[in-house]
Amino acid sequence: MIRSIWTALFLLFAGAAPSLAASEGFTVTTCGSMPNAYTAGGFNAFAVDINGNTCIIGTITTTPATPAAGTAGAGYPPGATPITASATGTTAGATATLAAAAGKFTYICGLSVAPGSATAPITINTTVTGPSTTFTESVGAPITAAGTTGVAFTRNFTPCVPGSAVNTAIAVAAGALGTGGVNQDVNAWGFQQ
Repeated sequence: MIRSIWTALFLLFAGAAPSLAASEGFTVTTCGSMPNAYTAGGFNAFAVDINGNTCIIGTITTTPATPAAGTAGAGYPPGATPITASATGTTAGATATLAAAAGKFTYICGLSVAPGSATAPITINTTVTGPSTTFTESVGAPITAAGTTGVAFTRNFTPCVPGSAVNTAIAVAAGALGTGGVNQDVNAWGFQQ
């Protein structure tokens, strides 16, 4: 094997194209008549000749397709249904709710809140209810200045957090801004399974 590599490098630098022995186990693009083909889950059939060369049978896709939601590789576990929720608020606050589903758990994978603004500075609480543990975070809303909003924040949960029981909704509530409250946005995302 080492001798073959040195020979190939010598020929490459000498300007000649190296020829490699069939017994080195390379993937070939054309298939002859081969009696045995094998399949590995989710892949094209392949065959191996007596020299150890691998031959892919069928068309090889060079660019993988975008996986469908709820399949492995799509960001959610197989069989999951992605869900989102959003709400806007003014003086009374806003709540985005990931719906419950009969016979399924609801999971929250993340949230974002733009706290908005009010006539006077105010600190609001953002609370997530539905999981076994309630999450609370405080964020300040600045004085209104031509519709200026407080700094938005995003939280991702890895792994995603399930509701406390089957058929339980998960709510993300941002507190009331009070007088002059505007521009509050609450978003949540997750899945049901």
